[in-house]
Amino acid sequence: LTTQPYPEGVDPSRRMEYLSDEEFASVFGMDRATFEGKKEWQRKKIRKDTGFFWATPWNSRYDDNLGYRGG
Repeated sequence: LTTQPYPEGVDPSRRMEYLSDEEFASVFGMDRATFEGKKEWQRKKIRKDTGFFWATPWNSRYDDNLGYRGG
């Protein structure tokens, strides 16, 4: 789930949830509990750094391919 196209039925904005615990630790370098214990800005930065950040209507100023668009 780190490359496109994603399997049919996979919601791109929730791909982290599809990772096994081992895959999650391999990608993020920590277990889910440690990740969830971090502040929101830290989790967002980690998701951006690992390619698991997905622009949604509530954070649409960021585009995975273009970076911060301002606004």
